[in-house]
Amino acid sequence: MKKMRKQLFTILLAGSFIFSHQTSSACDCVSSTRDAYEGLQRADAVFIGRVVNSRMIEVSDSVDHPLELQVNIKVEKVLKGIKSKEVILRTGPGLGGDCGFKFQKGKEYLVFAYGMPNKLETSGCSRTKELKYAAEDIKEIKQGGKLLEVAPDKLTGKIVPRT
Repeated sequence: MKKMRKQLFTILLAGSFIFSHQTSSACDCVSSTRDAYEGLQRADAVFIGRVVNSRMIEVSDSVDHPLELQVNIKVEKVLKGIKSKEVILRTGPGLGGDCGFKFQKGKEYLVFAYGMPNKLETSGCSRTKELKYAAEDIKEIKQGGKLLEVAPDKLTGKIVPRT
């Protein structure tokens, strides 16, 4: 009975959010990264993982988006920033304007997350994507990014004459 009340409250809350706004707002990815290596540098955690489950949670400190999607991910490979084998990640619910990323249970993702290890978040504006679409990003990360666009201040190395 308690669970049923909670579900009803969540549905009513989501419904009131959807129908209370006269205008819709689109997600605005102003600070999105140009490439995967920049994404790796900016993110606090980058990893490959499989979604175990997800659930909608109420956020008491947000007026614009009172719901978030909490996603439990089993970490398969860490590229940066975390040490745990399972991560609880938050994102917007994808109800419009919140830039939430749409995770699906059982699917694998390359995740670019932000925040403290115990409070990680991601969005549709990050480079997070389903693993089957992430081959180019993974390749770029492994290669250490693209070539430098600006020459470094100091070069080191050895000059070898052609033979």
